[in-house]
Amino acid sequence: FPWRWLKKGDNSHLHWVDDGIFKSHEIDKATGRPVVRMITFMKPTRDLKTRVLAAATSLSAKEKFGLEPFIDLLDKCLQVNPEKRLTPAEALRHPFINPPAAKARVTSMAPPLMIPSQLRGARLAPKNPFAKKH
Repeated sequence: FPWRWLKKGDNSHLHWVDDGIFKSHEIDKATGRPVVRMITFMKPTRDLKTRVLAAATSLSAKEKFGLEPFIDLLDKCLQVNPEKRLTPAEALRHPFINPPAAKARVTSMAPPLMIPSQLRGARLAPKNPFAKKH
């Protein structure tokens, strides 16, 4: 987070030094006394995509292919700036949630439409297997 955001907190002076150094208040395990450790946070060197792909070494090629839209969705949902962040409606339209291939599969699995002229001789109800034959 930007340093200016951290400075605005009511108790930020208790936990942060001016240069964005975190003051960690801990109990020393050896002595049992309270100690303050200064922790410097460095900017992350790897982006989200690199980190996720590095952790996904055991996935198959097909599973790795599905990671690209997932990473894109995560990246867009985790934007700090709300103006750049996805809205819930945009997230639902994202290719990871609503993939174009799934739409094609659903429409190809749908039964073909019958026009009224085809319905004239069509049997609308399935045969009853238990009906007596005459």
